[in-house]
Amino acid sequence: MKKVQVLLLLLAVFIGFNFTKNIVSNKYVYGDNTSSGIALIVNEENQLSSRFIPKNLREINISFANDTEDSKKKMTKEAKEALEKLVDDAAQDNIDLIGKSAYISYAEQYKDYYMKVLEVGSDEADSLVEKPGTSEHQIGLCIDLTNKEYNLQKDSEEYEWIEKNSYKYGFVIRDCKEKNIVHIRYVGEDVAKYIYENNLTLEAYVDDLSLRKDGST
Repeated sequence: MKKVQVLLLLLAVFIGFNFTKNIVSNKYVYGDNTSSGIALIVNEENQLSSRFIPKNLREINISFANDTEDSKKKMTKEAKEALEKLVDDAAQDNIDLIGKSAYISYAEQYKDYYMKVLEVGSDEADSLVEKPGTSEHQIGLCIDLTNKEYNLQKDSEEYEWIEKNSYKYGFVIRDCKEKNIVHIRYVGEDVAKYIYENNLTLEAYVDDLSLRKDGST
């Protein structure tokens, strides 16, 4: 009962706070990339506002884990279409991929994070779940994939296939706190190929892009 009361209190604070919250400064939001999110880095240092909602969210037509909420089965239109092709082509190679979580709104991330805080405490929750405003899932370009056993490891054939092929569909592999999944982010085929062939992180690519936009050498 006490946990329920605490949760209700947290939700009340959330409602009162976030609808008056200013947009958080994110140095990676610039130019045409603001709307698409292609060059948007999201983390503790570069947070998103509760008001940030990607355009053109669409339902993804792939299989999802049984416990995945319907609200987390969406991506932006371009990313969704690329993902569906990736999953279909993987199946042709006898690689079965299952969706776990795609788009997660600020409010959903808030709920997920503080539910975990109530369950295990803030220190452990910080190692397991991103805080609201710090998750890439909010931009609608990311998805966590797993396998039929819900246990996708780095030495699995599914991970190997994704590692070798995801860039062909415009995706890059990203770090993730959650275990048993692979977290991929849509950046477009040209960018993904460049990152893959040059063994870059998305952060390194975006920093270089920022320098070029600023006219720096």
